[in-house]
Amino acid sequence: MDSTTVLPVLPSGAVDAVDSEGLASPVQQRSSRLEMLRVKVTHAFSTVELYLTAILSISDMLTDIIMVFRYTTEGKANYALATLICLGTNLSLQSMAALKQNRKLPWFKQLREQAVVWCLLKPAVDLYRYEEHRKEKEKEEAIGKNVRATSEGKILGMQTEMSATRIIELVTESIPATVIQTGAIFATGNIELTPLLSLASSILTSSFISVHMAYDWDSSHEVGDTHKFYGYLPEGLRRRGTALCCMFMMSTFNLIVRTVMCVNFARKGVSTLFAVLGGEMALYFVYKLARRDLYYWFPVHGFWGAFQTFLGRLLIKIMVDWTSCQQFRHPKEVGGAYYSVTILVTVALGLYSVTTIDDVDPGADDEDTVDKDTVLALMIICCGGMLGSYALFLATIKRDYVRTYFDTSTGNTYIQAIFLLGLAKDKEKMTIFESNEVKWRAAIGEDVKAWMTSNLPKWLEEQPLWFDNATKATIPAWAVEDPAMLKKIRTQNVLQLMSLRHSKVTNGVSFRRAAQRSLPRSMRRAD
Repeated sequence: MDSTTVLPVLPSGAVDAVDSEGLASPVQQRSSRLEMLRVKVTHAFSTVELYLTAILSISDMLTDIIMVFRYTTEGKANYALATLICLGTNLSLQSMAALKQNRKLPWFKQLREQAVVWCLLKPAVDLYRYEEHRKEKEKEEAIGKNVRATSEGKILGMQTEMSATRIIELVTESIPATVIQTGAIFATGNIELTPLLSLASSILTSSFISVHMAYDWDSSHEVGDTHKFYGYLPEGLRRRGTALCCMFMMSTFNLIVRTVMCVNFARKGVSTLFAVLGGEMALYFVYKLARRDLYYWFPVHGFWGAFQTFLGRLLIKIMVDWTSCQQFRHPKEVGGAYYSVTILVTVALGLYSVTTIDDVDPGADDEDTVDKDTVLALMIICCGGMLGSYALFLATIKRDYVRTYFDTSTGNTYIQAIFLLGLAKDKEKMTIFESNEVKWRAAIGEDVKAWMTSNLPKWLEEQPLWFDNATKATIPAWAVEDPAMLKKIRTQNVLQLMSLRHSKVTNGVSFRRAAQRSLPRSMRRAD
């Protein structure tokens, strides 16, 4: 056999299916075939889900553009302007994110990325690239190579970039468009096909993207991780399908309840709506502050760190409030207990908003077409469906993961536990450097330093697969006591990666030079 031939990777359990004589029994062969079929079906489902998500994202933006022209021709300038602002905000933020993400690329490639954004193709292109990266990763892992999640010249990994694009799209366009279009229907009472299709597109897009994001993060991580956070979806196709359907229905009902609730409060007065939503958001920030968990986990500091903390907490809270995305029950985000409480708050506010309909004073151009009994029936159905979907979901997933939906752990304790747990491997412990030091250094910084001092010589000698340049670029200078060891880590390639990861400047000096200055003077490289 040629030395370059790549042997097929057998599914888990296939090797055990062979008996001591090298032959597999009919039962074992059937089990192996079923396992291979399950793997193929899972990959096919992931591919279809990716492309369906891209189609929904593009169709949602196109239907919103159609509604802008429709509102304009019908004389509903306020609704047209509000929808146009949502579209512009979405594309502008995607453009800014693409500029930040690709600033190390040549100018013509940056121009290409901007064209992708303004042609409404950014969600589809991200999904396509991620799918191609996933296939390449499987091929590389089959021959024992370590695959970097970050493309050359990019700051974020593909999965993180794709998630950021989705969050921007949902928070700035899909969710606001749902409220705007529902408000227009409630105000005029005109139920026509085009507005209904646009409204359905926004709802389905938001729900489907939310489910796909949670499914993608859960399936892309190692099942049975140290914290038992990922891997909650059951293995059987039927049970997994049931869990995914529950996630989709839960997100859909949640979005409808929140949308009708906002329209009800807005018809009473915009100040009432802002008071309800603003008060709910303020309580969340106070909760995080009281638990000393407000600062976000990204490794940024200063003014940019404070701004990113506010923006990150705000966007993720909106995602949980409106879509119930399972991924953001993570302790580093809203937390499991607060996630479940948010569901109950949504139901309570939704039912209470119906009682405000009698207090609405319709304006001269706003016919009071809302029937309280109809809205109440819709709200009861959606609230019941939301709670029922959540209960069925919890009954369907693996039992060991139910606790994650009621866990009170903070991001600080979660990050520190990665290092402190005795079961954690060195590869898992090393990820602590990817989190903001504010979350852990004061508590376990000395332990981390002692661990690095003890193991770094061994890693440099053995060079395990996970100890690549990208990993070395996350190690801060203070964690390495021996200057000679630090110099071995700070290779030219590592310094370049550090410059990519830390684009900010420190006192006007590039991060690459700042990293050089962390070395003793005799060991610095000449620029």
